[in-house]
Amino acid sequence: MKKSQIPFPSGNIDQGILKRWISTNMPDFTHKITSKYEYDTLIKNENDNDINKVILFTKKDKVPPTFKALSAEFRDKIRFNIIQINDKKVPEDLKAIQESYGVTSFPSIVVEQSYNAQED
Repeated sequence: MKKSQIPFPSGNIDQGILKRWISTNMPDFTHKITSKYEYDTLIKNENDNDINKVILFTKKDKVPPTFKALSAEFRDKIRFNIIQINDKKVPEDLKAIQESYGVTSFPSIVVEQSYNAQED
């Protein structure tokens, strides 16, 4: 994969500007789950048991930088998924998924373990 430089805007550099620039330009290998179909495809797929899945239940609209960094670092080892449960317009199927894991507070992280390296 060819790497390219991303220019930093010139001018005064303060902590807020640097943080936003890093967060905006950081690679994001997470998967946003917006329906039961996507959940079944990404999490419950019987043909995809060779990788564990992490699900972040959050009320925020943006992916946290820490989660982005983890998804990049463990890209081929763990699949990072996000389910956004905000107070507005949440599909009933996503609420049902949230309830099936017993998630009552946000943010919450759930690990769906389908692969055990010690068994190999």
